[in-house]
Amino acid sequence: MIVVPDKYVDTPDYTRVYKRLLEAAREGEVVFYLDVAKIMGIAMTAADLKREVAHMLAEISQSEHYQGRPMLSAIVMSSKNAPVAGFFELAHHFGKLKMRTPEAEMRFWEEEKAAVYERWGK
Repeated sequence: MIVVPDKYVDTPDYTRVYKRLLEAAREGEVVFYLDVAKIMGIAMTAADLKREVAHMLAEISQSEHYQGRPMLSAIVMSSKNAPVAGFFELAHHFGKLKMRTPEAEMRFWEEEKAAVYERWGK
């Protein structure tokens, strides 16, 4: 079941963002939303910044999910040091997040982030 239609898959931007997320996962780091925008070449003031970055991250996480791996977007943070917009909605669509309470969402995020680091870490 495709939740997010392909827009960026097989593009240089997708490859660059994916590689950066893998590097961060291997090092136990986080990547900020605006860093993803910079990699994509989206101006910080662009009206479509949030939409396009969210779409990119959703495509990457969708691909990872269908390959049986954790959602790489779990290590992408907003400027408020919180998961990025759409992360929980996507996890819910994948059937990974059952309960939609703030507590359940934060627990899922912490677990998914740990799973990313475990899967890709050194």
